[in-house]
Amino acid sequence: MGRFYFKDKRVDRLARKKGYTSYEIFYSPISLWISYYISMLFITITSIGFFFIDYWLECAIFLLSAYLAAAYLNHSFIVTQDKLIIVNTNFPFTKTTVYNLSEIEDIDINKSGLIPGLMFPFFILVGNYVRVNAHNKSKRFYCVCLQTECYDENHTAKTIEDLTNALGNQGLIVHFELY
Repeated sequence: MGRFYFKDKRVDRLARKKGYTSYEIFYSPISLWISYYISMLFITITSIGFFFIDYWLECAIFLLSAYLAAAYLNHSFIVTQDKLIIVNTNFPFTKTTVYNLSEIEDIDINKSGLIPGLMFPFFILVGNYVRVNAHNKSKRFYCVCLQTECYDENHTAKTIEDLTNALGNQGLIVHFELY
């Protein structure tokens, strides 16, 4: 029996719709965050749930804020022979950014930049990002659910190290500074 991995089928549909034939997808699925968050929420509600009965509006605002933070911080990546496509399929931040590999100067993969104390209540524990430097412009794309290599404990089929290798195999300079 095969292992279950989280993926975002919306990224697959987008790749097919755009006509890409030979590509690799590196998922940063919000469904992974949602499963963690719902688990933690269930544990919290069952242990101190009666406290929240009087605070429905505050809880709703908090849950909406948590979703918006997670939706903004999850980008998936498609690597083709000549393009790097960065996709955020999460409402309301749906956006696709396409770079020709020839116009990319270098890529930084790092985790600094997010304030951990601000993201911890939303159960966002890391701030992994990929910064693409092209034409003297730099753009940062967070991918907090694209996991690092954990031997066989990953929840995504491809890891951020696999993305690093795929970009390096395309001849790009990749600065990997997660550890």
